[in-house]
Amino acid sequence: MRFLIKIILFTALFPSLLKAEEIITGLISFNPPPFLRGGDPGGDPGDNLFSGVGRVRVYFASDNSGGSHRQIDVNLRTVGFAIGEGKRVTFRQLDDEALREEMETAVKSNDGSGENATNISTVTDTDFGGQSALRISYEKPAPSFSKNAIMQFEIFWVTIQSNRVIEVVLSANSKDRLQSLENCLSGFKIAKSEEVLNKPLVFPAQVAEEHYQAWVSPFFYNYILPRICAYYQLHPERFKPTGQGEEIEIEGFADFVANDDYFKKSHDFHVRSGQIFDPWDEPIHFAEDINMDGFIDAGGQRREIQDVGVFGKIEFSNKEHRFAVFKPDLKDGDRRYPWMNILVETYHPYSANPSK
Repeated sequence: MRFLIKIILFTALFPSLLKAEEIITGLISFNPPPFLRGGDPGGDPGDNLFSGVGRVRVYFASDNSGGSHRQIDVNLRTVGFAIGEGKRVTFRQLDDEALREEMETAVKSNDGSGENATNISTVTDTDFGGQSALRISYEKPAPSFSKNAIMQFEIFWVTIQSNRVIEVVLSANSKDRLQSLENCLSGFKIAKSEEVLNKPLVFPAQVAEEHYQAWVSPFFYNYILPRICAYYQLHPERFKPTGQGEEIEIEGFADFVANDDYFKKSHDFHVRSGQIFDPWDEPIHFAEDINMDGFIDAGGQRREIQDVGVFGKIEFSNKEHRFAVFKPDLKDGDRRYPWMNILVETYHPYSANPSK
């Protein structure tokens, strides 16, 4: 008990020593407090051609509801540009005064909500993430949130390149809640690295999403499960239980599929050194419904086996052994379905009754 209390006190007193989340690799990171959870804002984090704003990361308070709202948005914003004929983009140089005017203009322009900003503060100098920054605050009616609701906003700009800023937007439906977000800002760190900025930026959240989507895509398991069945027909003696749940080892399987067209076309899965690697460049694992109870127990998860109807000829239905592939520690699983660690299906002709 004392040890647990010490951990809690250490976390509260020294949050900066905990591992921060990289928002843009080598450029900006954030160590959020427990009440904030990160999310994918959707879309391309690169700059939007017309608005100049690329949404990178969003953090929501875990207690957000109809009566409470707290949110932090992290964006990349292009400033001092104009779009001319033929969608030609031109840039103008911005001195300090012009950048401040640009910030005021961004706040005053209608963002599509149909509501105009009120109580707009002057643009002031501040520090953010260890860098010099500009700050502005304002209010805006939010009838879509609740009747008579007034949303509080605070925006920070940190210039990272000519005509490009990191924009962090705090929003809450009360000044007290906005203050609770301001108290978290020490968790942000920004490093202006020319080496990073001169290369394509890396957005870890986007990369994680791409990896996850590649893993759960039916294109992979609809290919790999029949190939496991085919290999079993040739070498059943190479399928061996590991003693961990229903996990198995399949000796020589990676070499069997190494020259398949799937791996020649796929950039997410590949074969190397006698193993098949997943989108995270980690070896995939195998399982089998050893007790034939209709579930796969592997990697600390349990998943029911679904029988799926397919068009065309079925060479291997996977019904004899019900093979599966799984990942012990599926990334980003905290906000997903944890049983997606396991990929398993059996197959029947689409027009047939699977119960017969």
